[in-house]
Amino acid sequence: MYFALALTVLAMPGMAQATNIYGWTLDLSSYGGNTFTDIDQLSVYGFGDIEQSYGGNGVLSSGDPFNVSSILFNVAYTDGSGAYHNNPDWGGGQELFFASDNLAGIVTNVDPITGNFNYEYQSGDISLYFGDSNDIAGSTELANMSLSWGLGDSTSQNNGGAALSGPTDMGIQFLTQVLANGLIWFDINDYPELGDNYPWLDTFFTFDLNNNLNTNVNPLVLGPDGFTATVTTGGDITLVATPEPSTFLILGFGLLGLVGFRRKFKKS
Repeated sequence: MYFALALTVLAMPGMAQATNIYGWTLDLSSYGGNTFTDIDQLSVYGFGDIEQSYGGNGVLSSGDPFNVSSILFNVAYTDGSGAYHNNPDWGGGQELFFASDNLAGIVTNVDPITGNFNYEYQSGDISLYFGDSNDIAGSTELANMSLSWGLGDSTSQNNGGAALSGPTDMGIQFLTQVLANGLIWFDINDYPELGDNYPWLDTFFTFDLNNNLNTNVNPLVLGPDGFTATVTTGGDITLVATPEPSTFLILGFGLLGLVGFRRKFKKS
């Protein structure tokens, strides 16, 4: 998690610091759920469906567009002591899950020899739900988030799956005022660098995910104009806050450039 680690120590002169938040609380009581304290990190698992276009020339090339629909339905968390809580009782027999049907971007750095390429996410949103992941329409949307930045790799070697395996890293800004409405809260006294704007801080989730091509769910379908594929997705989510939205965006893009996100993939 090079990005998450670097984000905690880098600041830009003359600008407020973007800060990873640890020991935060998720309060689902207003929705018939339970309250969870001292959260350091969420962990997720689910699936994503990729629709990749060849841009009209029959060959995957840099600049060709893609779309992704994703649902992350197995949400766990790690607390401040390092204890991992798998399948927590969110309350009311309900699930906590993330879903998106409109993530989009382009592929870059296509290597015709190795078949490697990068994903550059450019738009879309993700929502956090409380309910039944098999019935999104009947579930309660707790918060809506908009893509701020995102990059991913697709490598040709078998990384516990097949081709199209690799990491994805995204920063998603909350459009819902989750600190003001009490869904998420933390002790601002632990983070004096964030100033006195609490609860009106800009908040983000950073997604640090790994993907594996999964042909057991849906087959990889190759066509003359592109392909469709299903990937198994899993990884970690960190809460980030900043009093200035530009701080996080500039730090995010700068760190993406430094790291390059060519990390060795590990099986989800």
